[in-house]
Amino acid sequence: MKIGYKLILGFLTVAMMVGVIGYIGVANSKHIGESFEQSERLDMPSLIATMEIESAARQASIKAMEYSLRGEKGDREKTFEALEKLDTHFNALEKSEETEISVKGQDPGDEASRIQAIGYKIDNLKTIIGKYIALKDQEISLEELFVKEEEINNARKDLIHLLYEQKDYERKELDESLATTKSKITQGANIISILSLVSVFVAFLIGFFITRSISRPIQKLKNAANEISKGNLSITLDINSDDEIGDLSNAFNKMANDLVKYHKNLEKMVEDRTAELKTANNLLQKEISERRRNEESLFKSTNLTQVAYNQSIIYAEHLKKEIAEHKLAEEALKESENRYRTLFEDSRDGICISTRDGRLVDINQSWLDIFGYLREEVINMDVRGLYVNYDDRIRFQREIEQGGSVRDYEIKLFKKDGTEIDCIMTVMLWRANGGSILGYWGMIRDVTEQKLLEAQLIRAQKMEAIGTLAGGIAHDFNNTLQVILGYAQLLLDNKKGKDIENSYIKTIEKSAQRAAELTSQLLVFSRKVESELRPVSLNQELIKEERLLRRTISQMIDIELKPAENLNIINADPAQLGQIIMNLAINARDAMPDGGKLIFETKNIILDEKYCKVNLGIIPGGYVLMSVSDTGNGMDKDTLEHIFEPFYTTKQTGEGTGLGLSMVYGIVKSHGGHITCNSKPGHGTVFNIYFPVIKEIDNLEQAEPKNEAEIYGGNETVLIVDDVKSILELGQYMLSPYGYKIIKAENGEEAIKIYKTEKDRIDLVILDIDMPGMGGDKCLQELLKINPDIKAIIASGYTGKLKIKEFMKNGAAGYVCKPYRLEDMLKNVREVLGNSVEERA
Repeated sequence: MKIGYKLILGFLTVAMMVGVIGYIGVANSKHIGESFEQSERLDMPSLIATMEIESAARQASIKAMEYSLRGEKGDREKTFEALEKLDTHFNALEKSEETEISVKGQDPGDEASRIQAIGYKIDNLKTIIGKYIALKDQEISLEELFVKEEEINNARKDLIHLLYEQKDYERKELDESLATTKSKITQGANIISILSLVSVFVAFLIGFFITRSISRPIQKLKNAANEISKGNLSITLDINSDDEIGDLSNAFNKMANDLVKYHKNLEKMVEDRTAELKTANNLLQKEISERRRNEESLFKSTNLTQVAYNQSIIYAEHLKKEIAEHKLAEEALKESENRYRTLFEDSRDGICISTRDGRLVDINQSWLDIFGYLREEVINMDVRGLYVNYDDRIRFQREIEQGGSVRDYEIKLFKKDGTEIDCIMTVMLWRANGGSILGYWGMIRDVTEQKLLEAQLIRAQKMEAIGTLAGGIAHDFNNTLQVILGYAQLLLDNKKGKDIENSYIKTIEKSAQRAAELTSQLLVFSRKVESELRPVSLNQELIKEERLLRRTISQMIDIELKPAENLNIINADPAQLGQIIMNLAINARDAMPDGGKLIFETKNIILDEKYCKVNLGIIPGGYVLMSVSDTGNGMDKDTLEHIFEPFYTTKQTGEGTGLGLSMVYGIVKSHGGHITCNSKPGHGTVFNIYFPVIKEIDNLEQAEPKNEAEIYGGNETVLIVDDVKSILELGQYMLSPYGYKIIKAENGEEAIKIYKTEKDRIDLVILDIDMPGMGGDKCLQELLKINPDIKAIIASGYTGKLKIKEFMKNGAAGYVCKPYRLEDMLKNVREVLGNSVEERA
C-alpha cells in the first residue's frame, strides 16, 4: 500500500472515532435537555398552582376582614375575586396532576386523595367567607363576626396545611427529576471520557504502526547510504514493500550496482592519465617563481620544450600562462573580498542584506548597535517587523521594486526595546546573475538625535527671533512710555494742591509705570537686561522666598521645600532667582484652583555628554537642579510647544500678560542655564531648571553707599543726546524749570560736533547708550578724547549694573534709568555737577 493511502486510512479511522464520540455527546446532550424540559413541563406547573392557591386563600381571608373593619365596597369585590382565583388555580392544579400521572404512568393513590382534600378545604373556606360577608352586610354584632373570623382562620390554616404537604410532595418530585437528570449527565460524561481514551489509544497505535512502516525502511536506506559513503559498494537493500519506499530501495540497489561499474572504469582512466602525466613530468622542467616590475607573481618554465604524446603537441608555455593567470585571479578575488568585508564591517552606517521576504542574510556591527540586538538574535529574523507603520513599509517596498533603488528615504523603525527611531535608508535590489531579484541590500542611519537637535535649533532660532522682536518693540515702547511718564510727573509738579487733577495725572503715571514694567519683562526675555551675577546658594534663596510664597499662594495649596544637603554654589542674580521662583509658583497656583501640592526640590547633578548631545547649547559638567512640581491640571502637547513664547497664555482675558514664563526662560538662558517642562493633562507639571555650578567664587566689590543729593536746580548748561526727539524735549522740560540751560543733539555725530564748538560752556552731557549709527559708548569715547575731564551721565532702559560699572570705569560720571523720573533726573544731575550751585563759579 502506498504511503499516502496509509496516512489517509489512519486519518479516516481517527476521524470516524471522533465522529462517533461527537454523536454520542450530542445524543446525550439532547436526552438531558429533554429531561430538563419534562421536569419544567410536568413538575413546575403543579408547584406553581399550589403556591397560587395559598396566596389566593390568604388574600381572600385578609380582604374579607378588611371589609368587616372598613366596610368599603372595593374590599368586598376583591374578596370575591380572590375566591374565584381559588377555583381557577385549583382547576389548574388538578389538570397538571392528571397530565403528570398520565405521562409518568404513576398510580394516583395518595396524590388523588390529597388533591380531593384540598378541593374540599377550598369549598369550606369559600362557604365560611361567604357567610362572613353576608353577616357583615346584615350588620350583626361584632361578637358574632369575631366568631366567624375564627372559623375563617381555622379553615384557612387547614387548607394551607394541606397545601404545604402538596408543595413538599411537588418539591420532592422535582428533586428526584433533577437527580435523575444529573445521573444521566454523569453517565454521559463517563461514556464520552472512556471513548475518548480509547480513541487516543487507537490513534496512537495507528500512528505507531504507520510511523514504523515508514521509518524502519528509511533507517535501512540511511545505513546503506553511510556504508556506500565509506566505500562499501557491495551492499544491497532487502526491503519488500510495494510503496514508494520499495521503489526507492530498488533504485538504490541499481545505483549501487552502477557505482561499482563506474568505479572500475574510473580506476582504469586514472591509471591511463597517471601514465600520461608521468611521461609529461619527465619531459617538463621545474617551474620557478619570478617577480615582474609591477610586483605580479608569474610562473615561468626554464625551457619551451615541446612534448609529444599520443600524436598531440603540448606547449609548456601555454601551461605556464594558465598557472600565472589562475594565481593572479585568486589574489585579486581575495583582495576584493577583504576590501568589501572591511567596508562592510567598519561602516558607521548600519548595513543589512535580506531576502525578498524580509529574512536577514547578513548585517554589520553598526546595524546591531542601532537596533540593540545581538548577532545571534537576528539570524533569519524578519526585518518587516521593524517598521512602525505598515503603510510606510508597503509604499517603501513598492518604490524600491519600481525604481530599482531608493536613496535617503526617511522612515520610523522599532528598536529591540520597542522605542521608535527616525532613520534614513538607502536600499537597492539584490539581483542574481540572470537578473532575478534575490532580495535587498540597504544602508540605515539613525537620525533620531539629529532630528531632535534640528527641532531644538528651530525652536531656539524661533525664540531668538521672538526675543529680538520683543526687545525692539520694548525699546521703542519704552521711549514712548518715557514721554508719557515724564510729562505726567511734570504735570504733577506744576499742579501741586489740585487734588482732582492730581488724581487723574497719578492714574496716568501708574498706568505708564505698569506698562514700563511689562517692557522690562520683555527686555528680560530678550536678554537685553544684564544679570548681576554673584555666588549664591539656591537653598538660601528658596528659604528667603518661602515666606513671601506662603502669603501670596492660597492656603489650599501645600508648599513643600526639599533642599539638598551640600548643595553646590551657583553664579546668579538673587533678584532674578526670586522672579523665577515667584513666576513658577504663581503659574502652579493658577493650575490648582481647587488646591493641591507645590514642591520645590534642589539637588546636585551631572549632565553628561550623552544628555548634552541631544539638548542644544548645554555644556557637560556639574549643575544645580531646581525642580518645581505641582499637582494641577497639566498641559497638552500643543500648549507645551508655546509656553515660553511672550504673550502666550491659556488664561482668560485680563487674568495674565503671558510674560511670566517668557521672563523665566530669558533669565535662565542669561544665567547659562537650561529649562525643561514635562506635563500631561490631569497629571500635573514639572519644571526642571539647571544652573551651572560656579567654578571659582570671586569676592565681588560692594558699592560704597552714597549720600543722596538734595533736589534743587542749578544754572549749568546740559547737553542732552538722544535719537528720539520727544525724549529730548522731555529732558528739556524737566531740567529747564530748575534753572538749567539745555542744548539738544539727536545723534552721536551731532553731539561731538556741538561739543567741539561749545565745550567751554557745556558742564554736563546726558548721553543715551542705544542710538542708531554712532552708539552712546562710541560717542562717549570720542567726547573723552576731546575733554578727558568731561562730566557725562549715561541713560538706558535695560543696561545691567555690571555694564554700568564698565561705563563708569571708562569715564562716565553717572547713570540715569529710562523712563526718566523727575526726582531721579534732578538728583543725578545735581550729584554729578556737585551739590552746591556755587561750586561752578
